[in-house]
Amino acid sequence: MKRNEIIKSFNLLNKNDKLKFSLDFSSTLDLDLDLALFFISIAMDKSEDIDVRIEAIKIVGLYKGKYDDTKIKKQLTLLILSTDEDEEIKIYSINTLSILDMDDDTLSLSQKIIIGNDYILVKEAAFSLISSHKKLPLAKNILSSMISHKIFGKSAQRELKN
Repeated sequence: MKRNEIIKSFNLLNKNDKLKFSLDFSSTLDLDLDLALFFISIAMDKSEDIDVRIEAIKIVGLYKGKYDDTKIKKQLTLLILSTDEDEEIKIYSINTLSILDMDDDTLSLSQKIIIGNDYILVKEAAFSLISSHKKLPLAKNILSSMISHKIFGKSAQRELKN
């Protein structure tokens, strides 16, 4: 199915069929930027069912294409930073960010989440993002700075040893 057909088909579906479409979505090709942005627009739309939004976020991560993902990361960051956003949306957004091209801004965002007031599962997703990129200098520095952290200190030590 081509990009325009996917978008048109999705937009014609009702709530239950949108979820089924999202769950059944598979692509033999990587997403192009326009299709990835379409799925991100679904994730950003609070009028959509939360499960559809989560599946849209997962699709972007699973089928990442060869494009500049700056726009995708900005939208995911907005979801993560939103004070009235569902924690599951934040967790899946962080998980998808960890699959995209990593940069210092994303690592710093994860560090801020860990030190902030987010729900513990959101913090754990942020810690996992940092840990999965521990070979990058900033990620290693963040882990080193967390050795005395009340919750993540021992995990940070373990990550630095591996």
